[in-house]
Amino acid sequence: MILNLLERALKGLHRARGGFSSRDLDIAFLAKALGGPKLLYALQKAFGLASRTTLRQAKKIPVLVPSIGRPTPGKINANISAFCDPEIKPVRQASAAGTLTGNTLMFDGVALETRCSYCPKCDQVLGLCREHSHQVDTHVTDISSIEKIRKAIFEPESDEDKVCFGCEATVVAVAPYSSEHYQAVPLVASPSCKTKKGTEIRSWIRDVVGCWKAHPSGEKVHGPIWASGSNGDAAYWYAKYLECLENGVEVDTTQGYGKVLKELDGINLFTSPDGILGTCDPKHVFKRTRSITSTFCPFNN
Repeated sequence: MILNLLERALKGLHRARGGFSSRDLDIAFLAKALGGPKLLYALQKAFGLASRTTLRQAKKIPVLVPSIGRPTPGKINANISAFCDPEIKPVRQASAAGTLTGNTLMFDGVALETRCSYCPKCDQVLGLCREHSHQVDTHVTDISSIEKIRKAIFEPESDEDKVCFGCEATVVAVAPYSSEHYQAVPLVASPSCKTKKGTEIRSWIRDVVGCWKAHPSGEKVHGPIWASGSNGDAAYWYAKYLECLENGVEVDTTQGYGKVLKELDGINLFTSPDGILGTCDPKHVFKRTRSITSTFCPFNN
């Protein structure tokens, strides 16, 4: 192989590549992220882009740790460390008063392919819903452990023993109220069979907020969480209601911005005990208005 490279070099056919700039690595990363490793390989051969191995060695790429069951503080902290490290997510400039604008904590569901996969990092089976995955041991020790998972999915002895595939991933992301580095950063990805309940979501929302406040790469570097938003899913709305309204704390209307807010008729003056305002995606407000209008309008096209 070495002689072959020497012969190609003498003929001017071999060109050593290296010394890739930051822009070159960014282009290679985008090619791999958007088109996969095969596209990167083709572009590497055709245009001399950095290879997959070079990209892995030269560029620190964060990896999301999925939650197999209920999201745990350990998994949440691992994702904060991976995605919110100042080397990965740039720190925004503070205001003249030395403070950072807050962030919004966003919840949404992402469709999943209903199948299992193996995670070598944690030596566990992925793809089971968090609502029922606790009924089986997801660690891979031998072939019998895999057979038990298969039986729980397709041949359960009773309804209580049945385990489901996750058909939707509950994704929790955080994004700043800023025009600077405003991209959303994922903190949780947890598969669900869409039987989730608001009370359960509320409990691990508190875990996410607690981890963000305590983590050295969380609130201390990127600012506090000001609001919690979601789509129109009833479970998310109920979780926000429990946290921000039923057990909420009223804004002090005797000082600061509270004096202004109390003059606005109909505005919500309650936040969670941590000062987080329950909000929503405005798009879903418009969608609900349209649905109600079309239901009662006799001239619906």
